[in-house]
Amino acid sequence: MSQILTDQSIRQTLRAELPATAFKRRPLQTLYLIPAIAIVILASCAIVSLSPHVVWKFVLAVIIGNVYGSLFFFGHHLLHGSMVRHRKLQDALMFFCTGALGLSPHLWRVWHHNAHHPYTNEVDSDPDNFGTLERYRQRPHAKLFVAIMPGNARWIRTAIYLMTFFPIQAQAVLWKKSRQPKGFAGLSRRRALFETLAIIAFWVVVGVTAGPRNVLFVLVIPWLIANYVTLSYIVTQHMLRPMNGRTTLETTMSVTVHPLLDALHWFNSHHVEHHLFPTLPFNELPAVRRAILKRYPEQYLAPPYATALLAVACTPRLYDGNDLVDPDTNRRVSLHDVEVALRKGTVLSALYPRVERNHHSH
Repeated sequence: MSQILTDQSIRQTLRAELPATAFKRRPLQTLYLIPAIAIVILASCAIVSLSPHVVWKFVLAVIIGNVYGSLFFFGHHLLHGSMVRHRKLQDALMFFCTGALGLSPHLWRVWHHNAHHPYTNEVDSDPDNFGTLERYRQRPHAKLFVAIMPGNARWIRTAIYLMTFFPIQAQAVLWKKSRQPKGFAGLSRRRALFETLAIIAFWVVVGVTAGPRNVLFVLVIPWLIANYVTLSYIVTQHMLRPMNGRTTLETTMSVTVHPLLDALHWFNSHHVEHHLFPTLPFNELPAVRRAILKRYPEQYLAPPYATALLAVACTPRLYDGNDLVDPDTNRRVSLHDVEVALRKGTVLSALYPRVERNHHSH
């Protein structure tokens, strides 16, 4: 009889594949903040002071936005303690990592560490999903809630969500979702609000200093890009996986990206690996992936990034048992079918509604 997997047994098995030195903190990794911040400052100053052609302004704005997204992923590891243990130092450095998204470091610590990690994809506990069909029907403003959902082949809505929604979600967590009974006992709304207002005040000063001709390139475009970089990973990590699974291999998904992009995003693609070992330094996560592929190849899911993002865009967002459901169209997609499509790379033919209709019409 095969042994029932648990996260504890999986971690024990994988630890045997890793050297003991893999789990040591790497304080010198915090120095990566220096060149990242320098790039942002130099590119922003070039836009304002040199007044280059609009094409070069756009290129610089895209670079700034990508650095902001990269900084968020860097801060993700920083706040988990893989670099430095001192919490006040972590919080101070985190302003450089979450500031572009208007996110309070204190809120992110409580939200991500205390609510998301311990209750990953649990009904009514994990704030990082859209919840269940049953819960949707109980909401007084359900139509407004559905109007912001990405997916189900609503391409424009999905694009708008990916490029704008993270700061909105942060405020929804602060004022609404944090009132749930699990995970948010340590949250100080006063502190989170103060940090958020301080971040907003900083960006107002930056916008005024940049001037009306440059605010689009110094603030708006980088903000849109940073949102996209961040959310395009986040939506693939859990929204295509079952709720209330027994192990991280069931509730969480990694993605596969080009090695250069992986390095620029601090191996954020290794999300199953991170959930199994949250405090592990980011440069050790590929070794965990190799160990998982060796020990649990059939349970592990890490499709190409573009394939996973396309699957999110094609599928509904509400859970109803083992299905993803759209309440407006009543369309259902089995989570089993989603996993099969991701493994085979047949997302469009298997999950896109128009292709489904054409297939059935023949």
